[in-house]
Amino acid sequence: MKQFLKISSILLLFVSQPGSAQIMNNRITGKLDQADGNKYAYLFIKKSGNDGDTLVRAPLTEGQFSLNAVYDLKGRLCAYADVFYSADSSLTLDRVKQMYKSGYRDYRSIVLEDLQIETESLQAIRVSKVNAGKLNREFDLYFAALANGTELGFINDHPGSPISLLHLKARQMLDTKTQLFFNEPPFDYVLWFSKLDPYLKTSVEGKEFQKLINSK
Repeated sequence: MKQFLKISSILLLFVSQPGSAQIMNNRITGKLDQADGNKYAYLFIKKSGNDGDTLVRAPLTEGQFSLNAVYDLKGRLCAYADVFYSADSSLTLDRVKQMYKSGYRDYRSIVLEDLQIETESLQAIRVSKVNAGKLNREFDLYFAALANGTELGFINDHPGSPISLLHLKARQMLDTKTQLFFNEPPFDYVLWFSKLDPYLKTSVEGKEFQKLINSK
């Protein structure tokens, strides 16, 4: 469980070195069946390159909302964000960051792409149904595998998924900076990197990671 929490937190906050501009525009729509006084949907886009985090707000109209996410991938393979609801129309980025630091967890993490979210109630927001594309399906499969300790099986089954490369990057960072894997045999990053599809190996993040592990 400790490894799951560490790797998942690093994966969600992973930021690569900025590359060339790659402006993306995604639409996130959804509905909240039981609003319970909440009037707004928020999208908290995690830091990307040298840019700061971004907060986007949209009104809930009869429980439905539409959020536009405009962001720069800067050579990364994907970007992460959280969706949450509030009755407060004046939430600022600093306030949201403070909420997170204080233990706020009533949000649904997503990989940014065009998608639709269905939330039954605030109590179930973290398991909101996401009707989305390939990245979010892989995202959910990966976290299920990570919780079960079968994340390497995920990489074997999804060698072309950006999540597979990001897992290797997150594990390598923890391997270098913590004692989390102290009692385990040395992990062969070169071997597992070789299993990835050429598309990932030749990406900006892939080239950065290959250079890093080959220097060890």
